Amino acid sequence: MSMKVNKFLVFVIVVTFLVSICEGKCPIKKKKFQKLIKQYKSCLDKGFSSKLGCDSSNKKPSKKVRKKCSKLEKKLKKCGYKCEQDYRLRATCDNVMTVYVDGRKQQVDQMSASDWKKESVVTVRSSFKVIAIKCVNLQSSQGILASLQNSKDEDVLITDREWRCSSDEEKGWTRKDFEETAGKWRPADVVGPHRRMWPWIRVGQISERAQWIWTEDRKPTVYCRYAVEIR
Repeated sequence: MSMKVNKFLVFVIVVTFLVSICEGKCPIKKKKFQKLIKQYKSCLDKGFSSKLGCDSSNKKPSKKVRKKCSKLEKKLKKCGYKCEQDYRLRATCDNVMTVYVDGRKQQVDQMSASDWKKESVVTVRSSFKVIAIKCVNLQSSQGILASLQNSKDEDVLITDREWRCSSDEEKGWTRKDFEETAGKWRPADVVGPHRRMWPWIRVGQISERAQWIWTEDRKPTVYCRYAVEIR
């Protein structure tokens, strides 16, 4: 009887382990997981090139280090581990801009936020879900221009048709759980490219790949958002 019970328990444990893997759950205990993270950070210090969005040193890792760290990375990936990074959002608009990240209004220099010739810089965590920008136009030209870059100055995103824009403000439009009202939100209308669009010139360090965007109806106030979920 005892042997049957033990065999049954072993069977249950094995099945639970396999199911946890299939469902994407982490089968590694918390203490061991923390230890693996510590070892992984050591890999990054040795120059291992991360596929989990982590920054690494400029050192050249040995073949042995790459092999060991690659196996370690696969274990962490199975458990959904990703490195948190600080991105820099560089943005401007013609004329008055308000920036939101995951529903929270960001503090920006008021002089920069109302002068399209100056960029506003906001620190954004790599785990962000929504970046939203409101712009009020006071003169003839209309446009929002922005780019998000990582610590290596690589573009994470730019303003283009991937953004969704509306000329109607809706409750919760800056949040990740916002649901668009049919017909009110459309892909951003590209007004023109950065640096090659009159009357605008190059603005700060905003990516050259970024495009000036607005809504097709050209109303004076627009609301544009980039949501990770819809990309």
